[in-house]
Amino acid sequence: MCRPQAARTRRRFCPASSAASRTFSSLLVQGARSLGLTSVTILALSSVPALAISLGTQQLIRDSSDGFSLFLDGQLKVGDHCTIGTPKSGKIDGTVLSMGMRSICLRLKNGSQLSMPNSQVAGSVVTNHSLRSAEPLELRLSIPKLETQALADLQSRAQALLTATQDLASASTARGLAIACYRCCRTQHLLIKLPNHHHL
Repeated sequence: MCRPQAARTRRRFCPASSAASRTFSSLLVQGARSLGLTSVTILALSSVPALAISLGTQQLIRDSSDGFSLFLDGQLKVGDHCTIGTPKSGKIDGTVLSMGMRSICLRLKNGSQLSMPNSQVAGSVVTNHSLRSAEPLELRLSIPKLETQALADLQSRAQALLTATQDLASASTARGLAIACYRCCRTQHLLIKLPNHHHL
């Protein structure tokens, strides 16, 4: 009982709404023609919003796909110090604060924040300074002429100080610190060789 009535209701209102739509369209076209616009101009103007939406959606999809690629490649991660770009195109140097599906946020050296679209990052040369190879570091310090026992005390204190340093704790236990005293040209030197590490 109810379904036939609903069908009759749809048949009753659909022609009316269709007629109203055709009437509105014809009035819109007549109004545009009264302003001196041709059918080609009306068609071109009607395609502008669709084109704008299409371009905006295309950029959004591109940024999202490039962000997904950066995440999968592991090229950058939060906390990395990186340089994006080249000297010719312009370089941006900073630390990665966050990585989203549309953009990457960097903390620049002057303290400001910069948001870059993922598509721009993916199309640029990216140098990740946090992934550079570690190199051993040698420190040669000139010291005053000391007795043998004083030199031994100085050497042991330097060993204890560097081993207790938090940044060198794991590296020192893995490869050890080389600390030695030697004399050259009547001057005593303290030689400290730090193991492979990125930062002091």
